[in-house]
Amino acid sequence: MPVIHTYSSTPIPAAARESLKAIYGKAIEAVPGKSETWLLCLIE
Repeated sequence: MPVIHTYSSTPIPAAARESLKAIYGKAIEAVPGKSETWLLCLIE
């Protein structure tokens, strides 16, 4: 399972977290056989 771990020194609003997740989901499609459903996004 691919993981994208994002660290931020300031709080990220919920709407921005959803936008990041959508962008990461599009990017993961470049990996053969993977889709957004396989992606684990950790935001701290």
